[in-house]
Amino acid sequence: MKNLNRFIEHTNLKPTITGKDVDLLIKEAKEHQFVGVCVPPFWVKRAQREIGDSDVQLVTVVGFPLGYNMTETKIEEMKLAIRDGADELDLVMNVSAFKDGMPWPKIEFAKSSKLCHEEGKILKVIIETAYLSDEDIVRACKLCNDAGVDFVKTSSGLAPAGLHKIYPCIIT
Repeated sequence: MKNLNRFIEHTNLKPTITGKDVDLLIKEAKEHQFVGVCVPPFWVKRAQREIGDSDVQLVTVVGFPLGYNMTETKIEEMKLAIRDGADELDLVMNVSAFKDGMPWPKIEFAKSSKLCHEEGKILKVIIETAYLSDEDIVRACKLCNDAGVDFVKTSSGLAPAGLHKIYPCIIT
């Protein structure tokens, strides 16, 4: 595949990440012409400064790693990330509320989608497939689609299983 590097999001979400690690991540992304880098929210401002005017997209996570933060907390986290320069936000789904059958995940997706799109940003939702049945995955994807989410990601990389993939949020 030609230009495969333009599909790679270079990520470091380790709890021990340092400023030097952020700088290296961005340096490598620029060298290899990766589409983006993903860093913890704390490092977004520094990453934005280091990215400068290059075409590397800046991604951060929201509600990471477990997703069961209150929606209001996630919305504030998103606002701060956008303020600090994030181009894309990876929102971790509240699997607990989803498994309980609550309508809250769809409401959270819709509120998050509205905020991101008003700011010209991309919203990806991490549904954490390791904890979901096939039927749950379909239902979660439909909720994302109905709420205007841009992409669905399968895993945070921290669950006990599951592949880390990104899919466009289009359900037919």
